[in-house]
Amino acid sequence: MGSVTGTGGACVAVRETHAAVVFLVGDRAYKMKKPVDLGFLDFTAEPARRAACHREVVLNRRLAPDVYLGVSEVTGLPGEPAEPLVVMRRMVTLAPANGPDDRDPPAKPSRLVRDPVTATAGYDPGPGRSGTR
Repeated sequence: MGSVTGTGGACVAVRETHAAVVFLVGDRAYKMKKPVDLGFLDFTAEPARRAACHREVVLNRRLAPDVYLGVSEVTGLPGEPAEPLVVMRRMVTLAPANGPDDRDPPAKPSRLVRDPVTATAGYDPGPGRSGTR
């Protein structure tokens, strides 16, 4: 985990996974897909990252509609393409990494899903993907 100072002096916490970087800013989390090819996923092209962001929001809104707010973009240098981001409400950290001051503000899911098969019924994972394993 890291942190940097963002616009307006706000502290930005950074979390990384194998396929994404998440920026925690205030009550929001912004997830950017890394341009990586891990064999089971290929995000090396921007259209693939954009499509993955949209699929993530569609799928996860079924389970947590008050958490997954949509897809936005971040821009860099003039002339460079915008990079897609999943925009989420920031969730609670159950076990603080660096002590009590590292806790995230809470966001409550609107419902508990007891049957994931029903919750994901009708989800279209995209061309060439079955949606099941």
